[in-house]
Amino acid sequence: MRNYTDMGAERDLFPNWNGNDVLFGQNYRMNNIMAAILCEQLKKVDDIILKQQKSRSYILSKVKLNNLINSVDPNGDTGMNILFLLNSKEEFNNVKEIGDKQNIEVRRMWNGLYFENELFKRNKLTDIDLKSNPCSKSKELIDRLAVISIPPILNKENCNKIIDFLNEIKFGSDNNAI
Repeated sequence: MRNYTDMGAERDLFPNWNGNDVLFGQNYRMNNIMAAILCEQLKKVDDIILKQQKSRSYILSKVKLNNLINSVDPNGDTGMNILFLLNSKEEFNNVKEIGDKQNIEVRRMWNGLYFENELFKRNKLTDIDLKSNPCSKSKELIDRLAVISIPPILNKENCNKIIDFLNEIKFGSDNNAI
């Protein structure tokens, strides 16, 4: 983790990218002010999660989504998202457009597969230099998976707006085909 947050380098006094533990990393560092804010925010985390869980449960109790992606750990789920699978990329785009008009954020969970990033293409780190079209089913699912975020600041009116939106959408019949 230390290497990842330190640009992927090993470090004695200066960063070094020649060792055995070198990896593709990020430059995540926290200053003292950010640490102080985080310490205060951590005091609120249980309340934040509870608000999200209650909002998500309320919304889902009022909506029939046969294409809902359920959590594999309902007791540990923070309630921060509602995920559902659509039939196609085009259906996702239609649902997103309806959401945009109603000021409801519908987004993708991921923008693509990790090895499609330029870093991996440049360094040829995947199946036969990415010429074999790996993970085609995963790519298709990424385009069909819709996410609605459930922030802790939602009030009953916001939740009802999301409920109305989800009940308005006409989903196709093959949404569970993975």
